Amino acid sequence: MERPPLLAMVPLLLALLTASGTAERGRAPQGKPSRVIRTRRGSVQGVEVHNGPRLPPVEAYLGLPYAAPPTRFMPPTSPPSWSGVRDGRYFRPVCPQQLPDLSNRTAALLTMPAERYERLLRLRQFLTDESEDCLFLNIYTPATGETARARYPVMVYVHGESFSYGSGNALDGSVLASFGAVVVVTLNYRLGVLGFLNSNLEPVRAVANYGLLDIVAALEFVRLTVAAFGGDPTNVTVFGHGAGAACINFLMTNPLNATVQLAAGVNCTATQSALLPCLRTQPLSALLAAPVVAPRFLPPFGPSLDGIVINDELFTRRASYAHRLVSYRVLAGVTAADADQQLSESQLSDGVTAAQRDSTLRTYVQNTYSYHLNELVSVVRHDYTDWSRGQQPPRRLRDQLVHALSDAQYVAPVTRTVDMYPDDQNTYFYVFNGGSDYSDGKKVSWLSAQTFLYTCALSVSS
Repeated sequence: MERPPLLAMVPLLLALLTASGTAERGRAPQGKPSRVIRTRRGSVQGVEVHNGPRLPPVEAYLGLPYAAPPTRFMPPTSPPSWSGVRDGRYFRPVCPQQLPDLSNRTAALLTMPAERYERLLRLRQFLTDESEDCLFLNIYTPATGETARARYPVMVYVHGESFSYGSGNALDGSVLASFGAVVVVTLNYRLGVLGFLNSNLEPVRAVANYGLLDIVAALEFVRLTVAAFGGDPTNVTVFGHGAGAACINFLMTNPLNATVQLAAGVNCTATQSALLPCLRTQPLSALLAAPVVAPRFLPPFGPSLDGIVINDELFTRRASYAHRLVSYRVLAGVTAADADQQLSESQLSDGVTAAQRDSTLRTYVQNTYSYHLNELVSVVRHDYTDWSRGQQPPRRLRDQLVHALSDAQYVAPVTRTVDMYPDDQNTYFYVFNGGSDYSDGKKVSWLSAQTFLYTCALSVSS
């Protein structure tokens, strides 16, 4: 039987998170109780959500377990059933994670723009309740009761920004569900060391990408359950945003350096047989506090080749890999300046010097490539210099740097991924500019966050 079409807005089902929801743990969304929905695992009652007079009401069912409480460094298992009517008015815990240090605004703005700093502050309110028992999802469906004549398309949002922090709880899916007449699903998955530790210290194959397996488990739960909420399980779109598009690059990095650092940080022996049993006995706080430092532009933990969940077929047998993509439809895209989030606030506002541009490019090349490093730096600097203009003021140098980093980390991986899909008629690509002025003498705005507002119709509710 042919698989249902899948529209993936970023490769490998990963995404960048924008904190835009309004409800938080411990506070029910405003509205009367929803219908009681009977699922394969039990009954659940949520709450009706109203987003103003222009949008129809939506029913929100929050905190549904799509898998059993996970065993550390093991794949997810089937979710438990429950008796009675489950209270679906509240978000459940998020997965353990580590946000960047936001305690000192001045220090934080040396590493990120002010817009990103403020957004992470908003995100933080959704991350206060953490637990390893975190494999939950939220369902937002139009409040049509039994009057719907046809099932709604389903959109599953996979959060991102970082493989170390984030939660589906931060997306208020009610606006998109109402405006688009779709069922919206958001989810949590394991992050950081708990989600992406690769313990393959020897040439053997052992599962490493637990976070990706969580996403697969959530999609299976949706397939089996979403019809009860008015969704069409044969019409599922998986979508996300931003940095997840660079996931292909992360698959080619070596994750074992971070694994060795982690083992040393918690006094575990870094051998194939001893590492995971030792890490399972460590307190969660010790794992999260272990001093694991990744090279700039690379994550300490993320999707990696483990030979099971992700193998090297993508690189060694590309034709065979592409053959499996025939039944999927894909829409992928980038913004005009995806890498602007990697500059400091002063660099984004005032520009960079030639020395700062060259140093950043050199760091990226050294941490990403293995050969001909000096030649690569020279070629990139040459190709991204506007030779039609004599002077190179700081803001123009900033533009060149952002464009180079954006092309390397986002545009190239996305286009390479889209090129693998054999059916051009079902493959689409977009570039989002959002009306933002990205020109000499102007401060850029963070386009990647704006993209998300348009994608999820959140601008409609403002």
